[in-house]
Amino acid sequence: VYTTGVVSIQGTLGQTYCQIANRVTGQFENHFTQKTALIRNIAIDVLTTEAVMENNNLYLSHPDDWIERRLKRLNAEWQGLEDERQRREYFHPQLSQRLSILARLEGNLIRNFSVYDQYGVLIGSTTATGDRVVRERSWFRKVNEYKTHFTYLDLDAVKGLLKVVVPVWGGVSIAGYVYAELDFQTFAKEVTSVRFGETGEAIAVDYAGVPLYGEPR
Repeated sequence: VYTTGVVSIQGTLGQTYCQIANRVTGQFENHFTQKTALIRNIAIDVLTTEAVMENNNLYLSHPDDWIERRLKRLNAEWQGLEDERQRREYFHPQLSQRLSILARLEGNLIRNFSVYDQYGVLIGSTTATGDRVVRERSWFRKVNEYKTHFTYLDLDAVKGLLKVVVPVWGGVSIAGYVYAELDFQTFAKEVTSVRFGETGEAIAVDYAGVPLYGEPR
């Protein structure tokens, strides 16, 4: 009878903790979804689609070697401009303005909010630093392999950045990408503030179970 009672209590406690964990992870998921909603909304915005498709039209009816020369020329011209204001003249003005407004609404969370065409050419952004053509970046090479809908996440622990990429669709194919760099410390503080009761807490970990933020426990 005693053993049966212990097993029963253990089963009840197990169910209770599973319910607690389910609720906390649900809160975390809702938090992440809320914080990345503007990235997905920009990806399906009409202005974004029009800007990306307009840029992609430049590649139509041209061979691969012409496209290759164009990409190299764009990057060379970009690197030759030291003034950030001159670089911004290459941006789509309305799209860049919308990106800047949305980024400011999130306070210190968003460090970079950008839109690229199918070849990784920068169309609009909140920042004019870095490269104009990002086809050699690891995140672009990775997302360029996808043919179906995706949400790409990558943590740069050294710079404290959470990189988020979602596709821009042109009909049934991927036409471009929305790229955002989130300040991971700002994001993690809000995640770790998720509580259930007085002692429950949520910890963001990587695939190996190592905490992404804060000291190992």
